[in-house]
Amino acid sequence: MQITQIQLLNKKRYKVYIDGEIAFVLYKGDLLHYELRETKEISQEMIDRIVEEVLCKRASNRLLYLLQKKDYTEYQLREKLRDGYYPQQAIDAAISSMSQYGYLNDERYTARYIEFHMENKSYREIQMSLMRRGIPQEKIKATTEQLAEDGIEQDTQGMILRLLDKRHYHPQTAEQKETEKQVNYLLRKGFGIRDIKQALKTIGNQWNPDEDT
Repeated sequence: MQITQIQLLNKKRYKVYIDGEIAFVLYKGDLLHYELRETKEISQEMIDRIVEEVLCKRASNRLLYLLQKKDYTEYQLREKLRDGYYPQQAIDAAISSMSQYGYLNDERYTARYIEFHMENKSYREIQMSLMRRGIPQEKIKATTEQLAEDGIEQDTQGMILRLLDKRHYHPQTAEQKETEKQVNYLLRKGFGIRDIKQALKTIGNQWNPDEDT
C-alpha cells in the first residue's frame, strides 16, 4: 500500500490518502511522528498502529465533547465521526467505549425525547423525528408502551384543542371550508382522523367528512 496524497484539510489537519482513497485525518505532528509522506509505502501494521494509538482515543474524546453538550443517538454519533473521516475501527471503538461507561444509551435517549416533546408534537412527528436519528420504529413503540405503563402518556385530545385555540378556530361560527382547513393542518401535523373528529366533537362541531378525507 502507498500513501498517494496528503491534502491540507484546514490550518492544522491533513487528509491522508492510501491507494487513492482517504484513510484518515491527522495533525502535522502525527505526520512527522510516524514519518508519513506522499509516495511512501505503508503497511497494514502501521495503519493499525496509527488507528489504535491516535485515532481511537481522539474519536472517544470527540464523542465525550459532543455528549457534554447534549444527548445523541448512536446513529448520530457515528455520522459525526464519519464526517470527521475517522476509520471504522476507531468509530466502533469509540462507540463501544461510550456505551460501556453509560454515556450512550439509545433507550434512554428515546424515552427522554418522547417525554420532552409529547406536549408539542404528535406521536407521528415524534416517531419520524426519532427514526431520522436512527432509532428503529419497534424501539420507539416499545418505549412509548413502557412510558404508558409508567403513567406517562400523550394527551392527544388536549394537544389538538390547544392547537385549534392557538389558530383562533371557533367551532360555533366556522364554515365547513374553515373546518376542513384546520383538519388538513392537523393531519399534516401527524394526528389521526379519529382523534381530530373526537376533538371537534368535544368543542361542539359535529364534522362529518367524506370517507375519502
